[in-house]
Amino acid sequence: MKKSLLFLLMLLACTIAYGQVGVNTESPQGVFHIDAQKNTNGNTNIADDIVVKANGNVGIGTNDPQAKVDIRSTTQGGGFRLQDGTQGTNRTLTSDANGNAFWKAGASLLSGMVYSSKPDFILTGINVLTDIGIQTTLSKGTYLINFKVSYFMIDGSLQEGDYHHLYFKEGSSLAGAEIAHFHDGVRNAYRDYPSYSKIIKFTEDTTLKAWVMWTKAGGQLLTDKDSYSTYLEWIKLE
Repeated sequence: MKKSLLFLLMLLACTIAYGQVGVNTESPQGVFHIDAQKNTNGNTNIADDIVVKANGNVGIGTNDPQAKVDIRSTTQGGGFRLQDGTQGTNRTLTSDANGNAFWKAGASLLSGMVYSSKPDFILTGINVLTDIGIQTTLSKGTYLINFKVSYFMIDGSLQEGDYHHLYFKEGSSLAGAEIAHFHDGVRNAYRDYPSYSKIIKFTEDTTLKAWVMWTKAGGQLLTDKDSYSTYLEWIKLE
């Protein structure tokens, strides 16, 4: 009798050890299965389910997890939440060297463009800064600044060594501090969108205004189709 009872206890222990446990379900689909609303039928109504498979994968909202933690949700932002004091708008989930996760301010995708086209724009004289109609205010941060321009020399006195200059100054007047300076040596009469780029860090909100200057030139500067076209583009990096 004792041997029979011992055998039954061992058989029961093995059944429990290798069996499946279900909460609110009589048909568990893993070694451990919780059906919160008690409404799962095969692969339907599994949005509220938690399933642990024999390989250790844990599924939330799925009965077939494909990773150690597999979360499924049909609601944006409804699958995962980490609130540890580092959370914030537009932050990126990252980790330390040991894989401990936390939120971190990532590179912002903030970008923009200012365009100006000045009909019948003529630039005369030497070393004279002229307003070209480009101005914008950027918030504190680090930016990739890209400036493009199109112009055409209509005067026949173009000389080797002539230079076209672009200046960015702080504020809206000539008295503002110089922030950036680009220039190119003129090799032909037509310049189609030469591009100038620079990474600039602003420690506070800053207004940028663009100015153009012609040096060592004896003629006039005028673009094709009677306009001087300029584009100021920026991408906020951090």
